Amino acid sequence: MDEKSKYTTRYFIKSIVLLELLVGIVVFVIIGYIVSNIYFDFKTKDNINKQIVYQTLLLESTKLFIAQHTATTKLTYTDNKIFYDNHLLLDNVLEFDINKENNIITIDISLGNNIIQQWKIKQ
Repeated sequence: MDEKSKYTTRYFIKSIVLLELLVGIVVFVIIGYIVSNIYFDFKTKDNINKQIVYQTLLLESTKLFIAQHTATTKLTYTDNKIFYDNHLLLDNVLEFDINKENNIITIDISLGNNIIQQWKIKQ
């Protein structure tokens, strides 16, 4: 092997190694991008689920409170807030409707598109 072919072979090997390095970096970047998107998607869904569970818990505790204190004349709804005897009971309520028939109180309540409930409480 002459000097020129040794020189060419060395540069060929170096260029192959450089090409492998570049391909490896590109693959690593693509995998990192996909993993970060999946992580942030899960994180966003987790935050939304936590918010829904929190709002549902607030609704259930409000329902229990109203079931224990059936004096519905003390319930008022103003400015997207429910008050009981002028004390804040629940806020960020989009819709609230209360009806009495016989001994049953029917309450329709909504905290958004995800949480809409109808309560029937016996007096």
